[in-house]
Amino acid sequence: MTPLTPGSFGLPEEQRRIVKAQMYFIEGAGINLYARPIEGVQAIVDLDEQQVIQVLDSGVVPLPSDNHNFDEATVAARYGLQPPMHPIRITQPDGLNFSLHGNFVQWRKWRFHLRFERRSGIIISLAQFNDRSVLYQGTLAEVFVPYQDPDQNWFYRTYMDEGEFGLGALSSPLTRGLDVPENSALLNATVSAAIPDPEVPVVPLELPNVVGVFERVTGNPAWRHFEQFASGGPLYEGRADVELVVRMIAQVGNYDYMIDWVFTQAGAIRVDVALTGIDAAKDVPSSTLADVTAPADTAQHGTLVAPQLSAIYHSHHFNFRLDTDIDGRQNSFALGELKVVKTLGSPRKSVWLADEKVLQREKQAQIDEGEIWRVFNPDKRNAQGYPVSYVLENHARGEPLLDEADYKRAGFIAHDLWVTAYNAKERYAAGDTPNQNPGEPGLPQYVKNDEAIEKSDIVLWHTLTFHHVPVAEDYPVLSLEKLSFELKPANFFNRNPALDLTRAPFEIF
Repeated sequence: MTPLTPGSFGLPEEQRRIVKAQMYFIEGAGINLYARPIEGVQAIVDLDEQQVIQVLDSGVVPLPSDNHNFDEATVAARYGLQPPMHPIRITQPDGLNFSLHGNFVQWRKWRFHLRFERRSGIIISLAQFNDRSVLYQGTLAEVFVPYQDPDQNWFYRTYMDEGEFGLGALSSPLTRGLDVPENSALLNATVSAAIPDPEVPVVPLELPNVVGVFERVTGNPAWRHFEQFASGGPLYEGRADVELVVRMIAQVGNYDYMIDWVFTQAGAIRVDVALTGIDAAKDVPSSTLADVTAPADTAQHGTLVAPQLSAIYHSHHFNFRLDTDIDGRQNSFALGELKVVKTLGSPRKSVWLADEKVLQREKQAQIDEGEIWRVFNPDKRNAQGYPVSYVLENHARGEPLLDEADYKRAGFIAHDLWVTAYNAKERYAAGDTPNQNPGEPGLPQYVKNDEAIEKSDIVLWHTLTFHHVPVAEDYPVLSLEKLSFELKPANFFNRNPALDLTRAPFEIF
């Protein structure tokens, strides 16, 4: 039995603190506990009274026969295995290029504070490049996962994977050579255990090896140019791209979320999110599309990925809170568009120009459009006279694809980006208490007072969205699906900040 959070739909049972129980038949199950759902029956449990208050029975659906385990021995027996690979080693025989001083990490020109929290997991603070402030604090602020089946046993599955379950507390130990390279430093964390009784003292929960810090050679150049026509013969200049990565992987039920904070030698901070694990599947009567006799029998709301298993369509909305301090606390935000303009006196008929406007208040800054999202310090300029700034590059925008009534407590997904005035109490995109919350907590509440955001201490709240239409190749285990965004310097420097890189000893000419 898996206790699932019930969402918020105004139903009578929601007056209590409840979970809804999904049953699974796990005899013979190993790595895959989710392959044999007992569909059509559901228990609603009152957590305070510790009793079942209702059992829903919508009829018998034949149980899937296969456990779909994917451990190596099972796969070898069923399908055979590929020949093993020759070793690929990632080593640093002369030592690491980063150092840890308490909770501070120093790598090349970067210095930042690293800590770990029960709810969010990794929190990056006080990030500076060459002693210049970039990010006061960056953290994952919520994960909303609505499934797309209106059936009575599925409609409520609109999870807040961070606020309801706690990504930090659910982080799993990392394995060198698989989850992280073998040159990684593995760090432990301590969080408070969840104790429902206020009379019981808070108990520390030790989490071993849940943070990995490592350098990696990407196999790409940080920059390069080959000049075929140089005087005296061809010339080449280039430098290898090396990154520092801070990683965690949280197992939230059937899904595994990998969150990377990536620091580059060019002064950028990139966040990479990757999803793997097991698709949540519904037991259906059909084994193939040829068996379908009615839409309800099969994958109307999902994809048949195995006999009698329909992986239900769903979305993942990852919101990140980015408290930027671009060369200081007083920042502004500019929204830019690339506009086509007609030309006069030229054979060219048109060109595009960058057109920006500075947003002044929070209600202006609920953003779904624009090619340029720029945070700048209006009081500091680079050598060319431009205000120093960073741009936020988005690589995974997405519409909510839901009626507003279905995501009231996850109102942050209504826009790709929100910009708010700093408030120490505004930490989570869906508020402090999203579980069964009947209101509109979080960002919709934060912006109601419409505070000024020009020349202010401002916070960016950015959502990465992945609408998952499962395919057969996603089962029984999902290969990594990747999303990302990047904070990149934009006239923050006077020149390429990676210009001064020394040729690495591993570069071969």
